[in-house]
Amino acid sequence: MLRHHGRHRLSDTHLKAQTVVHNYSIKNSDGTTPAERFFETKHTDLFECLLDNMNFPARPRKRFNHTA
Repeated sequence: MLRHHGRHRLSDTHLKAQTVVHNYSIKNSDGTTPAERFFETKHTDLFECLLDNMNFPARPRKRFNHTA
């Protein structure tokens, strides 16, 4: 599978997601992220924000047992 990485282009959606992760989670040696340096202000944690705002899927229904 890894041999195919150099032959395929990332989709635009995947590239945007990777850019967001880079800008809001990767920290520089001084402890700031690229987003903090660009906006000149501290931001909330990306992953905490996602967990607070994400709609989780419903639990799957229980299967009916036909052995009776």
